[in-house]
Amino acid sequence: VNKKYSYNSNHIHGNSFFSGVFYVKVPENSGRINFENPSPIQELFIDKVKPFMNNYNHFTAHSWTYDPRPNMVVMFPSWIEHNVDQNLSDEDRISIAFNTYISNI
Repeated sequence: VNKKYSYNSNHIHGNSFFSGVFYVKVPENSGRINFENPSPIQELFIDKVKPFMNNYNHFTAHSWTYDPRPNMVVMFPSWIEHNVDQNLSDEDRISIAFNTYISNI
């Protein structure tokens, strides 16, 4: 539960394979989830071809932002840095974060 003015700073989910978040209640202006492109070639390659691109996509962007909606699930590799914007709504944003891992059973 993220109350007014709460946020989540950049982090990863260690000891996990895939992580996710399920949005239960998402008032307007309650915070977007943002992901950073972890590629070390970002500056070496993508910034060099930027003048030739019409627009960015999930493969060429420095970051991605998603506006959550109720009943939405966002899944991502656990090692991707991400954060959540500040909740500027007067209502709580309610989400359930989870991690998965692969077990050798």
